[in-house]
Amino acid sequence: HINQRTLKPSEEIESEPIDPFSIVDAFLDNKVASHYALLILIKQPIAGQKKTNTGLGEVGHSFISLIKYNEDQSAVNKTFGFYPESGLLIPVNPIAPKAKSVIKDDSFHDWDQLLGKMVSKAQFEQILEYIDHNISNQYHLSHYNCSDFALTLAQIAAIEIQDTVGPWPLGRGDNPAYMGQSVLSGKYLNLDTKNKEGLFSCSNNLFTKKNKK
Repeated sequence: HINQRTLKPSEEIESEPIDPFSIVDAFLDNKVASHYALLILIKQPIAGQKKTNTGLGEVGHSFISLIKYNEDQSAVNKTFGFYPESGLLIPVNPIAPKAKSVIKDDSFHDWDQLLGKMVSKAQFEQILEYIDHNISNQYHLSHYNCSDFALTLAQIAAIEIQDTVGPWPLGRGDNPAYMGQSVLSGKYLNLDTKNKEGLFSCSNNLFTKKNKK
């Protein structure tokens, strides 16, 4: 539900922490599924560029949307991402890269690139099982960040995104800038078919956005 006040075009609803187990519970709706889907959504620091940060602290975000389509025409959708705990005395940075993790509802999070696939029941259940058992993994800027989390779920769905690792000052790892650029450039593969068949991608108004100088 969106507040009654009108949002400015550049304004975004802040993602709020959620109970990670509520994601799994939402799909236990006692309804027969007809299809399942996984979407990988990526907000680059600068749309269409391999810059891992804007220089102003903006590093982008990678997150996931899971959808269960039911035979009665209803659907269940959960969109969420992996974050470091907020409110820390010293925010996560290359010198202090570790923090407790938190899952946030990213339903209203902006994105630049999307890569999706209809997945099997077995793959979908495996994704839910991973969330159920590994959601409390510690956040680590270089080794297990939002992009690593999204790529792990993509791997379960037999989606491979290439060239996702890039450097930043005093560190390197999977990141939204490189992930987004790889999706934009078609550097991905459906491991079930050994080609791009069965995958779909799109950009969110990428070429209508003007970067401020």
